[in-house]
Formats: sequence, C-alpha cells, structure tokens
Amino acid sequence: MIEINALEELLLRKGVKQEHILDLSNEKVKSDKVYRSFFDYDPHYDAEVLVPVNKIKGLTFSRGKENYSWWDHANMKAGNIDPHKFRGLQEKLEETTLVEFEKWFVDKNFPMMQLYYYEDFDEYYVGSDGNHRSIWAKLIDAKYIKAEIVKYRINHQRYEKYKLHEKEKQKNHEKIELLKKNFEKDIQDFGFTIKENNVEFHGELLVNYFPENIDLTHPATLKILEKRLANTANHLLILKSEYYKLKSIPSIIRYIYILARINLSASYNKRIIYEMLRKLYKKNRIKNIV
Repeated sequence: MIEINALEELLLRKGVKQEHILDLSNEKVKSDKVYRSFFDYDPHYDAEVLVPVNKIKGLTFSRGKENYSWWDHANMKAGNIDPHKFRGLQEKLEETTLVEFEKWFVDKNFPMMQLYYYEDFDEYYVGSDGNHRSIWAKLIDAKYIKAEIVKYRINHQRYEKYKLHEKEKQKNHEKIELLKKNFEKDIQDFGFTIKENNVEFHGELLVNYFPENIDLTHPATLKILEKRLANTANHLLILKSEYYKLKSIPSIIRYIYILARINLSASYNKRIIYEMLRKLYKKNRIKNIV
C-alpha cells in the first residue's frame, strides 16, 4: 500500500492529479549558478509578465538545493524552505478551491516577485523573492505566475570557452575513474577491502585513498592523484609485509617496537605505515592470518 502524506492528501483532495505529483517527484530543481559564467545581464526587463510555471527551473541559492526534486523541497527534505511561509500558502489553498488558488497567481493584487530569465535556454529561476510561491505554483500545476523579469543573454564567446572547459573536465573525470578502478583492483588482489573510498584490512579502516572534493579542472590533478594512489599502494604492501614479520613477536615487545619506529623514523612514509600497524595491533582485530 502506497503511503500518502498530508500534503499529497490535500493536493489530491483539491483536484491535483496523482501523475502530476509523480512528475514533481522526478523533476529536479536546477541551479543557474553556472549560467553566470557565460550569460550577460540585459538591462531591459518587463514588469508584470505572466510566466509559464513549467519553465521555472530553480530557486534562489539560499532556498534551493540542486538535484533534489520539487517534491523534496515541498516536503522540506531538501533546501532551506521556511515552514511558516510554506504553511501560510498551504492554509490559503485549504480555505479556497484549486481554481481560485490558481487564479491568485495571476491576480492584479498578487505580491510582486522576481524571476531571472535566461532567454537563450528559455528557462526561469527565482531571483530575490518568490521561492515559496513558485513551489506552490508548481505543486498545483498552475499554468502561469506573475513576476518581474530580469533578463540575461548568452555571451557566445564565453559559452564556447565554458563548453571546452566542461569537455576537458569530462576527460579528466574518465581518466581518474580508470585510475581509481585499477587501484581498487590491485589493492583487492593484495588482500585488502575497499569500502566507500577507504581501505580496510579485516574490518579495520586503514586509510582514505580518494579525496572528496577533487578539482577535475586543475591540470595537475591527475598526476597528483596518480602519485597519491601509488604511494598508498606501496604503503599497504609494506604494511602487510611488516605485519607478517612482526606477528610472531610477543605483543608487548611488538607494540613497543612499533611505537619506537613511529617516534624515531626520519621518514614520513615509514611513520604512516607504522601508525597503521599500531592501529591494527592495538585493537587486536587481526588474528591468525595465514
């Protein structure tokens, strides 16, 4: 049985189609942030334009969260939606009919809101005001909403540079994914486990091998990552070799030896290896490995 929440129940009761709610669950809120790099402000604007609601693609940076659905935002599972403002509009719908509520979005007394219009892409984004009204216009499948328009026109020269930049970024991404895949295969062949960009040995987390916020556009990224993965693989191989050498030594002597190597080793790489060994033995998670 499909669970229906209070918002969905209200919309269905007022006459919104179930198929439309499903569409809202699938349609992702977009961001116009990247457009600013190749669009120019057009000083000409039109006041009180009736904008097709289905062409509104995103909210302000402070309210919307890219790649989450409009339905996620309406249910406050994404973005920064003000519950007071949202419920105020919900109460307005509860007190009237769907037809009358839709008429309000184009009424002469409708509070002015601002939308940015990227003419070349035929897309609108909420400007300085109108996030919650845009969400509700989407929720009820309103045809139009009245807004002040700020126009932007594409700068073709900058757009071509942007496309080249994105193409190079995609190439780097593919190379990095291949590098990562080969590293993971080699490490697993060595007897280690890969879990969410971490290397584990019998359940003990040893090292994170892949940075979270990697800059795919930087020309040196690939070489830096390649060196990092090669060093990590080398550390892990030495660690495993050292483990087998030390496991026959009494635990107290072994632990003192490892601490001494950590404190006295001039090599930063060796200190990393012995720190990982210390973690393994301290928690005593590896026993009787053949």
